[in-house]
Amino acid sequence: MTGQAQCYCRLGDNKKAIELGSHAADILRAKKGEYNSDYAESLCNLALYYYLYGDYKKADYCAAKALQIQKKIMVTIIQSVLIRYTH
Repeated sequence: MTGQAQCYCRLGDNKKAIELGSHAADILRAKKGEYNSDYAESLCNLALYYYLYGDYKKADYCAAKALQIQKKIMVTIIQSVLIRYTH
């Protein structure tokens, strides 16, 4: 579904891209959880669609949420590496 959203975005139909991108993000969140890099990537895509559509507030929200998720993922990875190499 993400691929379809990207195609609609390239065609300039950002409203349809938002619809499909939102649905894809919802599915990824339900299947993989909120703190997952695939879900964060889908939010980045959704931020782009909102931006191109002119809804900057929603674009900013999606981008900020994606960044928050990626930061949490990176902290978790760094902590596990530090634990492994300090013991």
